Amino acid sequence: MLRKIENSYKNGITEVHIVGGLPPHWEREDYVNMIKAVKEHFPDIVIKAYTAVEIDHIAKISKSTYEDVLLELKEAGLSLLPGGGAEIFADRVRNIIAPNKANAEEYLEIHETAHRLGIPSNVTMLYGHIETIEERVRVHMKRIRDLQDKTGGFQVFIPLAYHPKGTALGGERTSSVG
Repeated sequence: MLRKIENSYKNGITEVHIVGGLPPHWEREDYVNMIKAVKEHFPDIVIKAYTAVEIDHIAKISKSTYEDVLLELKEAGLSLLPGGGAEIFADRVRNIIAPNKANAEEYLEIHETAHRLGIPSNVTMLYGHIETIEERVRVHMKRIRDLQDKTGGFQVFIPLAYHPKGTALGGERTSSVG
């Protein structure tokens, strides 16, 4: 990984985006050590790492709080959180498309905690699968807006169009205005 960053660093990159899922053999220290290694080799680089789903996982495997995990990652060099894993905050939808991920409340609590600790974040919305327009706007986007009004910590909102090819859920591909 460091070799890949080195090659790009020489060409002027200023930010590294790290997401890796939930490797079953990883411990909390593995996540922290990855951030530390990047920061030690590239002290001025911005590190955007670990979705709320990953932060939730790290907290659960280490029997810790979101705050403790985020503080340790920040101390190691974490600059901001990516927005992945938000999917749709409507429980009806989330229970079908992402039943094993951090739920909406956990996702939002992680981002609120990050913002309170001075860690800004992005937020996403996966749209065009089984959710309704009302669930997109009155549930998902409203909850994002409410948290943004409270913390001011979201840097960007990223709408992600659902791509059904190869998924068990199936369906039709949506347009960018879906």
